[in-house]
Amino acid sequence: MDSSVRRSGSGEVGAGLMIAFMSFVFSDDRTRRVVAEPDARDEKGIAQLQRTGFVLGPEVELPEIDLPEVHLPAKRARLASSTRRCRCRCPKTTDGGGPPGRALG
Repeated sequence: MDSSVRRSGSGEVGAGLMIAFMSFVFSDDRTRRVVAEPDARDEKGIAQLQRTGFVLGPEVELPEIDLPEVHLPAKRARLASSTRRCRCRCPKTTDGGGPPGRALG
């Protein structure tokens, strides 16, 4: 495997992808908030969201979704959200946000 794509144990690849994704999403001025709903048991996923500036919300029970095109079983999820004014590790936002990792507001 090429060492440039080898995954490290620290989650650096995942963090880089999340930061790039959030930068892309917030590049649209209409985007005010991103909400995630990882499985409540997914400790690594939840920790990754926190490292990239998401604020954790409550655990909720999401209902089963059964449509002709898709079936999603009910799940216990942990809500998390990120806004333009969050303590986020994304590049400077268009609404006067600061440098990565700095509390914005």
